[in-house]
Amino acid sequence: FPVTIQILTYIKELGFSIEIPERIKEGKTVTEQIFSNPDDQVDYARKIIEENEGLAIGIISKHSSDLKKFLHLSLERNNVHLISMIKSQSLEFDIVIIADIDKHFENGGDILDTERQIIKRDSLYIALTRAMNELHIIGSISLKEKLG
Repeated sequence: FPVTIQILTYIKELGFSIEIPERIKEGKTVTEQIFSNPDDQVDYARKIIEENEGLAIGIISKHSSDLKKFLHLSLERNNVHLISMIKSQSLEFDIVIIADIDKHFENGGDILDTERQIIKRDSLYIALTRAMNELHIIGSISLKEKLG
């Protein structure tokens, strides 16, 4: 299985109905960072990138347009990829940073409770499972507090 037990446990704690296989690799704890200033998200991503030279890093957000502030990070290094949640399907990265998680909840409603939000819920699940070793959630809210 490509992801770690820590990532799958985190996803399950968010309310997704998943089974965690018995033989699965250990990894780092999923990290949530709350930032009120968008520039702080960029600084955090830069730190993760600098600490993990050479590893494939995906910075994922709800919309491609939300990733503009990270563009210079991907231009500086060829191991950093910027992609929307929907377009991240079937891709895998050593490390994933899901940025602006608060934007996933714009336009109201709890994404796990409303039928018309299934696509949003599925795209979030896809983004969460793109990380093979390390997952970071950043934004102005805690995903775990919002959903868990």
